[in-house]
Amino acid sequence: MPAKRVEVSVGDVYGRLKVVEELPSRKGTSGTKRWLLCRCSCGVETEVRLGHLRSGHTLSCGCFRPARSPGEISPESLANMRGDNYHGMEDSPEYSVWKGIKKRCYYPRSRGYANYGGRGIRLCSGWKSSFKSFHDDMGSRPSPEHQIDRIDGECHYSCGHCEECMENDWESNCRWATRAEQNRNRRDNVWLEFRGDRLCMKDMAEKYGMTKGTLYDRLENEWSLREALLTPVRAWKTDRKFNQVPESERDSEWHRDKARREARATGS
Repeated sequence: MPAKRVEVSVGDVYGRLKVVEELPSRKGTSGTKRWLLCRCSCGVETEVRLGHLRSGHTLSCGCFRPARSPGEISPESLANMRGDNYHGMEDSPEYSVWKGIKKRCYYPRSRGYANYGGRGIRLCSGWKSSFKSFHDDMGSRPSPEHQIDRIDGECHYSCGHCEECMENDWESNCRWATRAEQNRNRRDNVWLEFRGDRLCMKDMAEKYGMTKGTLYDRLENEWSLREALLTPVRAWKTDRKFNQVPESERDSEWHRDKARREARATGS
């Protein structure tokens, strides 16, 4: 029997938070979760997971914290809790992205460390010391499908304007990108240039009417790039046309084959 849906109404109060409205559910690593827009008693609005509200994990926008001794608070956390640097967005997806960057850049036991921190990739000082600066520069994710992406995969997560970036001439190197956009920006992509276009192998193959595998096999068999792209792809074991290149690109040999196939189809 499916679990009974928890009913939440506008105006419900959890700790210092009052429910303003329910937001669209979001997919995460542990499944789809319900999110709510809440207004804290201090006047700040924040987005919170329903489970965190009901469990007591989140009871304020961050303005209320249990008293702790100075020795229990890291210098970085202490700085984030003071003045304009505090953000109150610990439950936001953008904060999770920022924490994920720091893990793969600075924690050797992190799963992605070898491809990031292990290669020398790091977070510029302006963003490393302040999530608020990171969020001010990057803004909110356009959609749940977007993730952080480095424009130049060999460079750092850099804002382009902090002291460290200015000293090292680092440009702004990050954007929100979909999975498809990230795949086209992988380090192991093969880039091809033909007739003024510079495209990854997958996009070049699609433009000239073939699969990436077909183009790869042709180049592996020492075809020239021009020959590999302009030689039409013929149907395999059937007379059905499959991913043919534009009519203007088809050679005379293909036309002769087409005539033979049509003759077989009509029985003439």
